[in-house]
Amino acid sequence: IDWLEEYNYPKWIKPDSRFQSRVLGKAPTEAPDQLISIAWIESAKLNNTIPGSETIISLDPARRGGDSYAIVVRRGYKIVYIDARRPIQNDPTEEIVGWYLAIGEQFQANKGFVDSGGLGGPVLDIIRHKAKFQVIGVNSSGRSPEPGKYVNLRAYCWNGMRRGFQKGLIDLSEV
Repeated sequence: IDWLEEYNYPKWIKPDSRFQSRVLGKAPTEAPDQLISIAWIESAKLNNTIPGSETIISLDPARRGGDSYAIVVRRGYKIVYIDARRPIQNDPTEEIVGWYLAIGEQFQANKGFVDSGGLGGPVLDIIRHKAKFQVIGVNSSGRSPEPGKYVNLRAYCWNGMRRGFQKGLIDLSEV
């Protein structure tokens, strides 16, 4: 809403997320229940860390429909590739496996992770058989290493991602 800016509202006002969306009509940049701050992500785009020696490729498989499957490749804390695709075929298993293996070869991965829940189980089995590197199945709905603190492994991992961004360790400069 331009009228607020035209009237030069006091510069000392620090609009919160509700003010940004309801008064200014803009998407909020922060929210009290937000896991990872937009500011941390923007900062990670400016990082330029030295890549780690190990190249790790991770896959979150998806079934057909509205869901996408995603791959991330990292060297240490430096993210070097990230992409998501929607399945084209009715049974996307071979499609997903082929893409994962091609990206793994392109980046010379020496370790991989695959979400093994749902469709991920058969995908993991095929990838383990074909990959030239170690591939580990991850059941994100499984037990957390800190069960009193996190409801499952997914929550534990997301909190680890949050800490990495918060501490400025994650490098998104190449993606």
